[in-house]
Amino acid sequence: MTRTEVLREVLGLGDVGSAAFVGADGEILESVAGDAHDLAKLEALTGYLASSQALAELLGAEAAVQTLLEFRGGAVVLTLLLDARMSLVTLTTADAAGRVRFRLRRLLPELAELASPVPSGRE
Repeated sequence: MTRTEVLREVLGLGDVGSAAFVGADGEILESVAGDAHDLAKLEALTGYLASSQALAELLGAEAAVQTLLEFRGGAVVLTLLLDARMSLVTLTTADAAGRVRFRLRRLLPELAELASPVPSGRE
């Protein structure tokens, strides 16, 4: 599967507004979204990655493995994949957080493999 295909699979989990692979520097490497508004949310959320790393350092931890932010009307799941690359998933309802996190765990090996740098000539 390509990055886009696996992100579309995540989007198809239900109650997912957007999904992305994010680089260690916060750059969105690949993303899919239900609409332009969901894509704008993704871009705004990448700044949280730096805050997440700062919090891990403050706590004396190496890095955040997974972060769940729940809000009224939605949630965000950040999952460490490889060398500080992360998956970022926005949810349309916080009620779906447990179910989506469980299903994401099944996709982690594939997500981690796809998070690695893309060799030239391959997407």
